Amino acid sequence: MKFSKLKTLVLAVVIAASPALPAFAGINCVTEVRFSPRGGAEELLVNALSKATTRVYISIYGLTAPGVVQALIAAHQRGVALYIKADKLQSAGKSQIEAIKKLSDAGVVVVVSKKHRQLHNKFAVIDGKVVITGSYNWTANGNLVNAENVVQLTCPALALLYEEEWKKLE
Repeated sequence: MKFSKLKTLVLAVVIAASPALPAFAGINCVTEVRFSPRGGAEELLVNALSKATTRVYISIYGLTAPGVVQALIAAHQRGVALYIKADKLQSAGKSQIEAIKKLSDAGVVVVVSKKHRQLHNKFAVIDGKVVITGSYNWTANGNLVNAENVVQLTCPALALLYEEEWKKLE
């Protein structure tokens, strides 16, 4: 679903939520929104990852959904540079250990955060143009059980801010 009227509202909320962000007068972002359970959240993410051509920055709390893990491996195999930072507590859990091992076995490096009590972000920046964010945990429960949301914003100005934030995370 594309929500042209919603795009301005979503971006305004994102920008207003952080007073450190500069104002973007007249910015125009293409926005897609999905909800879970079973509302297409994982499908939106996997589809966006399948279109990546150069680089993907990811900051993620939970990363166990097999479809997402496979989409990341496929992106890596296409030559897309993946930069993944994951939460340390979640990464100590059995399911996430298995997912990180699959990624690692495929040559994908996942850096586990050591600084933050929780790296609770759930975002990806694709090719410096597309931001995927929201409450959606990249897990089976996030897709099939929990009430969550994911927003895709095709917006290079916003993507730059998310890439800068990713670089600050440890």
